[in-house]
Amino acid sequence: MNKDRLTILYDTSGKKFRNSRVGKLVKSVITSDTTKRLRDLAIDKAGLKEHEKRFIQHLTGGTVGNQPITELPDKVISGVAMAHSRGGYRDRREFIPSSKYLDMVKAAEKEAEISGDESSYNAIVHGDGAMVPNPKYNPDSKLLSTYGSNDETRLSLGHVTMNPNKDGSFQMTDTYDVDGFGKHTPLRGTKSDLIEGTKEIELFGKKYELPLASRAHDISTWLGIDKDMHYNVNIPKKNIDTWNNAYGKK
Repeated sequence: MNKDRLTILYDTSGKKFRNSRVGKLVKSVITSDTTKRLRDLAIDKAGLKEHEKRFIQHLTGGTVGNQPITELPDKVISGVAMAHSRGGYRDRREFIPSSKYLDMVKAAEKEAEISGDESSYNAIVHGDGAMVPNPKYNPDSKLLSTYGSNDETRLSLGHVTMNPNKDGSFQMTDTYDVDGFGKHTPLRGTKSDLIEGTKEIELFGKKYELPLASRAHDISTWLGIDKDMHYNVNIPKKNIDTWNNAYGKK
């Protein structure tokens, strides 16, 4: 069976199941608020990390009552504040590193090796030789990247929107969904958002990568029980001030 046929089978069988009496019953049971409350109690008792908790919630119907997420662990709140104070607003930068940066570095290294002239290498690595105009440049952008923050923050959130409040705090909004670059092939591919959920095992002397998180998402989608979630979280002024002071900002 080739890949196209497998994808077609995944899509058609999933649609048939979701529309069946059994499929509707399964979805009703798993995504009921009663089940989700029990699920959340089990998650809290197990002591799972924030990003693990949100992933499981996403796979099993979202939040109780489909209400927005308004609270986050202190470490994640701090991570968002840190990213803000560090200026993690990529679209506010008029110039950004070229998408071909690594290729440019390799070419410059080879040039230096052959000619003994390191000027190109120094310009690229230590200067602005690899900087290009930012096509999304917007000095007022509110899109904040948390990928340079602690693991719990970047794995839970990624990019968020930061809206300032009058009291100096910020209202962080975001949608928890699972997407990826390019077209995902169910049952085979790995979604870029779920790369960290890939585990490596060794079998008969060979190493294999198992994209467990991507397969779990494929199953959830097939069952029709995955649900996007929305964040609406206040990032207190005291957390912003803490990191502003740490970076010497007023």
